[in-house]
Amino acid sequence: MSISPGVVVSVPRIVLPAWSEAGPPGGIAQSILAGLSLPAAPPGGIAGLSGHAAFTVQGPASIAITGSAGGGNTIQVSAPEAPGLNLAAATVTVTLSGQGDTVVAQGAVALTVTGGAGHNHVVGGAGPTTFALTGPGDWLEGGAGPTTFIEQAGSLQDDRITGFHAGDVIRFQGFAPDAALLDLGGGRFAVVDGAGRQPPPGAPIHRCRTRLGTGRPVPPPAAPAYIHGMQTNFAPEQLADPDTRESNRILRTCVHCGFCTATCPTFVLLGDELDSPRGRIYLIKDMLESGRPATAEVVKHVDRCLSCLSCMTTCPSGVHYMHLVDHARHYIEQTYDRPWHEKLLRRVLSQVLPYPARFRAAMTGARLGRPLGALIPGGHVLGRRLRAMLRLAPGALPPPSPMQAPQMHRAVGEKRGRVALLTGCAQQVLAPSINEATIRLLTRMGVEVVITRDQGCCGALDHHMGQHDPAYRLARANIAAWTREMAGEGLDGIVVNTSGCGTTVKDYGFMFREEPEAEAAAKVAALTMDVTEALQKFAYAPVREKPGLTVAYHSACSLQHGQKITALPKQLLVKAGFAVKDPVEPHLCCGSAGTYNLLQPEIASKLRERKLYNLDRTGADLIAAGNIGCLTQLGGERMPTVHTVELLDWMAGGPEPPAVAAARRAKQAA
Repeated sequence: MSISPGVVVSVPRIVLPAWSEAGPPGGIAQSILAGLSLPAAPPGGIAGLSGHAAFTVQGPASIAITGSAGGGNTIQVSAPEAPGLNLAAATVTVTLSGQGDTVVAQGAVALTVTGGAGHNHVVGGAGPTTFALTGPGDWLEGGAGPTTFIEQAGSLQDDRITGFHAGDVIRFQGFAPDAALLDLGGGRFAVVDGAGRQPPPGAPIHRCRTRLGTGRPVPPPAAPAYIHGMQTNFAPEQLADPDTRESNRILRTCVHCGFCTATCPTFVLLGDELDSPRGRIYLIKDMLESGRPATAEVVKHVDRCLSCLSCMTTCPSGVHYMHLVDHARHYIEQTYDRPWHEKLLRRVLSQVLPYPARFRAAMTGARLGRPLGALIPGGHVLGRRLRAMLRLAPGALPPPSPMQAPQMHRAVGEKRGRVALLTGCAQQVLAPSINEATIRLLTRMGVEVVITRDQGCCGALDHHMGQHDPAYRLARANIAAWTREMAGEGLDGIVVNTSGCGTTVKDYGFMFREEPEAEAAAKVAALTMDVTEALQKFAYAPVREKPGLTVAYHSACSLQHGQKITALPKQLLVKAGFAVKDPVEPHLCCGSAGTYNLLQPEIASKLRERKLYNLDRTGADLIAAGNIGCLTQLGGERMPTVHTVELLDWMAGGPEPPAVAAARRAKQAA
């Protein structure tokens, strides 16, 4: 049963979701029946993948991905559900031939993955896992079960190996008898071949990053000097500039390994090396070193970057891509003459979004103009951007909340702490209920919440558009406001409930390192915490019974990659009584990214559909996230969306969020 070249399957059973004729975003071009049950291996197998598809295989099975154009397929491998079945007989073998595929073992299934052309991601489960991949740039995650990594000569180049434990095995095939894994320090390892443990002249460097248990002998480093970072050639006068000096340091950290490409949303979508962090790093390096004005080519690829920072989570060398791309954006704004409509749109966004009163007026106008959106010509980029703005405008705006005005909200009962709350800009207009829930919840926990005068937008929107002066003006106002509060009655923290803002405020110390406010900015950054960190600090506890609802948790990029907060929000939701599910590809951005969904609507729309597709597949009742941009991007006609803190407030005695009521109605109607 062969539909078209793609995936060839030889399995007793393959479970496929029901997809429409068009298929999932970027996925199967042909229609495939749902729940297809195959009692025996079909002669031609099943085919039709064009990339970015997802399906589940239940073992025992042997599946070969032989012609998947575009890569990016996700294969979840699980054991049969029959009770009492011997799991040793449920081995699943997956043979890869392309790039960018993901294979995830679930439960105690035995998994063997072989082949591949590089940049594939394999995750072991509770059963035994064997890796024998043959391409460069693979990411291999050992699971809880025993793991065997079969290293074939030359295939370890730029690989990442994590999650290995004592007792796991590395076997060498095709190497000289004395080949060994060398610990080069700093989390870097190398497989070298031949006497003396030296790489042969002209041979490519084989790198990996591993977490090794004590059960595997690792020889001491012999000659680690051949692992080099990127070479740079800045003139001394260029390095006198602190931003260029920092970018030079960051560039020299990069070892151009390519791990970042596998987790970069734009590279996964577009497949262009220049739309990957590694490609952009080369473009930025050339632009900054030459001192020439930015070119249209550089601007195109840097503008396409979401600043999601997934690459920073993936990078084994610690490249601080955020600071590098922020510098590049500022350099572009100084040296590149954008088309008139680009200048106008960026000017409008800078003058409207950070100011709640202006933003409310703009949203009111957009709501009235929304029915006319289809009449805007879409042939020009400006028209497409205007259409995107109208689509994102809500049908109705909540009234302004008096709780967000400058004031002090006293603690209920014994006072246990005192914090300042950043009420934000767009969030005040779009969803004041988030700030209200934060204030109610913290004050019930005995925490005094102060909203300082003269605070405002954190500056992130301007900062990520390369507009240095407006961003720093807004940030300075916040630093001054919070510094006065610290000098007065004192603060135990500065709470931020929009993770995009939190990432920026936590970076104030770096941003102002050469400014007169350096010391004050560093203190502000050190006090800043996400609302979930504040709830952990003050011992959050629910008071209601479990609601019987399942939450699909969307981890905002600024929270998981920017602030490295991954498990805590989910732990709090579980503590509150919710069942929590992660979607497939939780590391990929939803496409919001500040103003990105307005400036790059086509890419943002594809990322939105991909994220919603993965969230829908969890079967959850509603979506929770910790960032207003993500909630706006993912809201609409599908699952209800709600901020994490609104759910936590409800379960600790606050009012039921409207999204919960909508989820209950949908659940009853199903």
